[in-house]
Amino acid sequence: MNQMRFRHSRRYVYVYYEGEGSEKAYLEFLKSRFHDVIIIKGKRGFYPNTEKDLKKPNSDLNKNWDTINEIWFFFDIDPVAMMDGRIASWKKLEDVIKKIDDRSGKKIKIRILMTTGCIEYWFLLHFERTQPTMDGQPFKEKIFNRLKTHVPQYTKAGTDVIMKFADEKMENAIGNAQRIMQSIVNNGQWAKADRKADRYRQLYTSGATFSTIFETLVELKDTQKP
Repeated sequence: MNQMRFRHSRRYVYVYYEGEGSEKAYLEFLKSRFHDVIIIKGKRGFYPNTEKDLKKPNSDLNKNWDTINEIWFFFDIDPVAMMDGRIASWKKLEDVIKKIDDRSGKKIKIRILMTTGCIEYWFLLHFERTQPTMDGQPFKEKIFNRLKTHVPQYTKAGTDVIMKFADEKMENAIGNAQRIMQSIVNNGQWAKADRKADRYRQLYTSGATFSTIFETLVELKDTQKP
């Protein structure tokens, strides 16, 4: 009974993601773990690709527009964007979201799955609660090396390895990310603005170390509940 209800209520999600393979591997985990509530179709690329797809009548985005329920932007906040020009960088994403809203004759939910520096920081939260300061490229190296202490066989293209710890340690990651987000709020780096878009802008430009991926996981888990 429940399985049939989930099957008929699955949402079609179109994802724009960045990365060298690890983001794609993580999307494979989400497809597998939440197959009863979402259908995911992903495309590597971000602002330029999204804008091009909105203009091209034969793009996958436009061909499936009537069935798409959500669009996800899945990306890392680049060290350069974090250290300089953060507002200008965020404005590009806001412009794309506005174009989607203007284009849509229905309400398409936009989700922002962003992580400071590199996806490996989100992966590291599966094993420990840590919030190192962003300091450019060394941040990525530190996080990558720290993750390797927990998962020696980790590589960016290691789908099986990523899917395994993403599943087994998901609750750890959610709990660690939630507590870190609460510390950001408590420190005044992120005010609880009325609009979600405003909250995301404040986070993006805060200079804090965080990941918002946990928000999507919590919602997907809640959807799975009978």
